[in-house]
Amino acid sequence: MKTDVLPQPTIQGSMDRTQAEPKVKQYSLSQILWIWALASIPGALLYWLGLPVLDRMTGISVGYMVLIVTVIPYFWHFLLAFLILRKEGGDLDWNAIKDRLWLRTTTDPRTGKRNNALWLWVIPAIAAYALTAASPIFLSINDGWARILPVHEPAQYSFDVLFENPGALVGDWGFFLAILLVSLLTFSEEIIFRGILLPKMNGVFGRADWIANGFLFAFYHLEQPWTWPSKILYSTLTLALPARLFRSTWFSTAVHLSQGFYFLFLTLGLVLGLA
Repeated sequence: MKTDVLPQPTIQGSMDRTQAEPKVKQYSLSQILWIWALASIPGALLYWLGLPVLDRMTGISVGYMVLIVTVIPYFWHFLLAFLILRKEGGDLDWNAIKDRLWLRTTTDPRTGKRNNALWLWVIPAIAAYALTAASPIFLSINDGWARILPVHEPAQYSFDVLFENPGALVGDWGFFLAILLVSLLTFSEEIIFRGILLPKMNGVFGRADWIANGFLFAFYHLEQPWTWPSKILYSTLTLALPARLFRSTWFSTAVHLSQGFYFLFLTLGLVLGLA
């Protein structure tokens, strides 16, 4: 007798379920691109234009300025999501919001019923996320792309500057809390891309809505265009696809936040003087 280790999701079944679920008014292509632009451009302008200005006009350390510039767009995403939901009308109570944004547990794509056992898929999803986001093979693809791209990362504003003097971080719990805040607030990206956009992209992209969503999320990182190849891979396969299959933004959030909490663990080691 054959026994499946994990409940088996099927992409075909998930796409067919779309027809059986209550119809949701879909976005037009222009609406999708407008939301993408509103989510993406402010953060890019803040990084490319605002960060150098802050560097010249304030006495804040470069590391903390990078953190500030990273965090501000996340708060904007939450505000943007609220404004979009309000413009769309309907109830803004929690039950309505969680259904609209897929903030619910995993749904079996074959039956349309909630199934918590599908959370077991988060383990291979996180493993695939780590592989496509940080493995040497995929990073070498980024390096090749970066040699073609005329835009390069400003070394003085790289996230690496936060850790260039590990000894100074020992006992710096303020730094640890700042990294914790950054890690948690990446949830805002899931709210916009998997919560606001993905449920309403089927009308334009059909069964490829998750692929289009992954590409949009990769290109959302206008402040890091040299990372687009690996971001396309992990955002489509480990974020957009499972969110689409399981109708759960919480699932893609768990995968997404795993990277932040990995860095948080490393930061804790630095602050405690263990690294």
